Amino acid sequence: MKYLLNEIQKLNISLSRKFLYSTLLFISGVTLGIISKVLDETASNLLPYFLEVLDLRNFFSRMGVWIFLAVLISVYSKSPVRSAINVFLFFVGMVGSYYFYTIMIAGFFPNT
Repeated sequence: MKYLLNEIQKLNISLSRKFLYSTLLFISGVTLGIISKVLDETASNLLPYFLEVLDLRNFFSRMGVWIFLAVLISVYSKSPVRSAINVFLFFVGMVGSYYFYTIMIAGFFPNT
């Protein structure tokens, strides 16, 4: 049984592919973090009509969306360690860009 469990999703991927996938997940996290903050900061009547109808502001404000994306990333990762690394990088990019935009562009969190 131990041998069977150790062989689950144990595929060899080159180091350059691992780096590429992790980098792309980090970039997608940064992109989604910025989009989430821009939609959060902008008044809904100033957005284009299709964004008002889709109501992405409230969609990205829900915790379930981010949990769903983390589960998707971990399910499609090739090993449990890669899953942890990929989800961590995705959320570091997302949270980092969200708060970077908040501080630098939106002007929240003043120093004084």
